Amino acid sequence: MIDFKNKLILAPLAGITDSPFRLICRRLGADITWSEMVSADGVVRNRSKKKGIISFRDEERPLGIQLFGADPEVIGLAVESISALAPDFIDINFGCPVPKVVKRNGGSSLLRDPELVGRLAREAVRRANSIPVTAKIRSGWDSGQINYLEVARCLFDSGISALAFHPRTREQRFAGRSDWSQIEQLKKISPVPVIGSGDVSEPQDALDMFRSTGCDAVMIGRGAMGNPWIFQRARAMLDNLADPGDPGVVEIFRQALEHTEMMIEEHGPKYGVILMRKHFGCYTRGLPDSAGMRLEIFQCLELGQVKTIFKSYLESHQCTLTA
Repeated sequence: MIDFKNKLILAPLAGITDSPFRLICRRLGADITWSEMVSADGVVRNRSKKKGIISFRDEERPLGIQLFGADPEVIGLAVESISALAPDFIDINFGCPVPKVVKRNGGSSLLRDPELVGRLAREAVRRANSIPVTAKIRSGWDSGQINYLEVARCLFDSGISALAFHPRTREQRFAGRSDWSQIEQLKKISPVPVIGSGDVSEPQDALDMFRSTGCDAVMIGRGAMGNPWIFQRARAMLDNLADPGDPGVVEIFRQALEHTEMMIEEHGPKYGVILMRKHFGCYTRGLPDSAGMRLEIFQCLELGQVKTIFKSYLESHQCTLTA
């Protein structure tokens, strides 16, 4: 059984939380990582295509693999397949608001049918070969259908081991503020660990969520993009240690280059650099006079080009990045 108590968790983010990023976040203080979300139907019908998304290294553990789908039999078959990989847990997503997922009656679309949510989770638990099954939900479909407590009870009855909760509706997607008071309400009735999610963009936000909601763990998603140090800083603050503070530009570039090298190892020299472009944008966000640098770096196809651009930026700002 996974211990979720007082844990900082890397949320699943499509196109972001691949194996290299998960490993970086683990090294910088994330207690638990989640894979990118993968279609249960895709796992069952085309396992080779999905292998890269659900593959992982032992150093990333504890790790969960997240599935979405709307057919209990397909979910069951996908869970059986993934169980063979021996992740630490398997997560079923009932919260994704992305249109292409919702159109397939997956993710947050299922919040409109709590009974089906329960059947899907029950089938996953039954066929998981003793691997814990968790779930992730939102508040409801829209402001007129706030039914997270009803959905949660169906999930508790199914035998899940933990529940992650993002207190926004599908209609909100990521707009406005998440309603942390709903996490508090869910925690009061939950027989399993509750993982809070939503608007944790600074280390202090993690502390505030723990204190105001009583949740067992805090999940950090967009706040970790380009900023894996958020886990290190939040952990220090949770342990009543001094906050190490934001990294300097030299440390940011050093981490970005290490990340690039890991992506190259995973995807090859050209594609690895191309896939890093979204990460470069996040790593350099907020740095002074960085807009021009980003325009240049988004054109890079080789690691050497990235190093040259970083070196030029640091020299112009009187900093040094040692090789």
